[in-house]
Amino acid sequence: MNSLIHFIKEHAFELAAVLCFALPPVGLFIMLVFSLSELYRHIKNKRLFSSSPVSFFFLCLLVATTGAAVQMGEPLLLAESLRILFYWGIFLKIMGSGTRGRFKQFRWIVIGCGLYGIFIGWLPKMLSDDPVLAFLTGTELFGFKHYNRLIGSTYNPNFTMFLLLVGISFLFVEMLKDAGKKDWKNMSWKCIPLFFLSKGVFDTGSRAGFISMICIYFIFFFRWNKWIFGGGLLFLALGAGKLAAVIPRVHSIEGSLTGREKIWYHSYKIFETHFLFGTTPLGFGKVYASLFHKNIYHAHDIFIGFFVEYGAIGGIAFLAVLVMGMFKLGRLFFIKRNYRYLNIFLLSLPVIVLTGFLDEPVFSPQIGMLAVVLLSYWEWYSKRMFQPHVAFLNRLNVKRNVLKRQLPKPELQSISRAITGEIKAIESVVHETAEPFEICKKEVRNNRGKPDEKTPDKELSDKTPDKENE
Repeated sequence: MNSLIHFIKEHAFELAAVLCFALPPVGLFIMLVFSLSELYRHIKNKRLFSSSPVSFFFLCLLVATTGAAVQMGEPLLLAESLRILFYWGIFLKIMGSGTRGRFKQFRWIVIGCGLYGIFIGWLPKMLSDDPVLAFLTGTELFGFKHYNRLIGSTYNPNFTMFLLLVGISFLFVEMLKDAGKKDWKNMSWKCIPLFFLSKGVFDTGSRAGFISMICIYFIFFFRWNKWIFGGGLLFLALGAGKLAAVIPRVHSIEGSLTGREKIWYHSYKIFETHFLFGTTPLGFGKVYASLFHKNIYHAHDIFIGFFVEYGAIGGIAFLAVLVMGMFKLGRLFFIKRNYRYLNIFLLSLPVIVLTGFLDEPVFSPQIGMLAVVLLSYWEWYSKRMFQPHVAFLNRLNVKRNVLKRQLPKPELQSISRAITGEIKAIESVVHETAEPFEICKKEVRNNRGKPDEKTPDKELSDKTPDKENE
């Protein structure tokens, strides 16, 4: 029992992430509690903006939401602030306590939740007959009964599509590792869940998802083998006409695109009248219905969506974060291409942009949470990649804290003198290394006492630079 309680405490965040897709209302509530407690801790310690400049992005969204509520005279729109605080707390949580091990667990959670969403999608009639059960499991599209597209556990096929695409990208990362080790047996086994995830994207009926999936496949081929990549491009060029015929709901592409264009044009008109603060995601549907007499709840484009929902303040902040992310990803690819985890972000981050062109799956709190976790780990990782001296000092700091916790243990008293000597040696190296970098000394101090100290011993041996496919 004690070991179970310890496991739950150690992996509470990951378990809440699982519940976000198994029992969405329960999981999202638990995650909200985590987020608000993390925000409170950072505010109390006066470190709200110390983790990353990205915190200013969330601040811009918060300012835009408050301004929109005041401008539109709708106090209820302030409820949108809860969503922003929810995302901000998750970001701070990962920046403060993220580890390579936890990121690996998160990737497998996404893959598992994607497969779960597909399999539970096979049981829609059994679950949708009970509206309470359908709501708790996220298996029914609001306002529709027995919908003929895969809904999964996210209440909407387009939201499930995003989850499956990220799962595919994470699975491709594991397959690239196997290919680098020439472990063809394990790589072959992973083709089974890959088939289900790919079939799931098709079954969602999302055309944006289908096109995005093809792009992710080609990124995978490019990273695996340039000859396979070239052959795939040739096959795509020769068979483009036949490929177009298998796009989901191909018969309604023209009408759907026309509808999207109208939504985008109307969203631009709304932006013109709510230029500075936007409408907030909660207010968009009401404004759209009052002006154009149709129930549309989001802009169906992530770029237009940020500008119309959060105004120029939020839209410009979003573009700034996007440009910074693209710059760092490009720099990592061209200058530091052998660094660990490049494949993870090279395959997964484009999902946010690719699906955002023709849809806006991050409108959902479930998918928004998934995107924020992914972006948070990218910021957490890239911050350490471009500040190697800080990463080195933090690793030494973690090792020193592990040794300090081991020092009073009775079974280690016979070697306590050796442990004490190693602690002093580490502290000496930290002091000598941090001397030229005042910022490093400050950052190392800020990381003392963080949950990173609980990093398992095996993580201490992880080196930042590594071979491309390991």
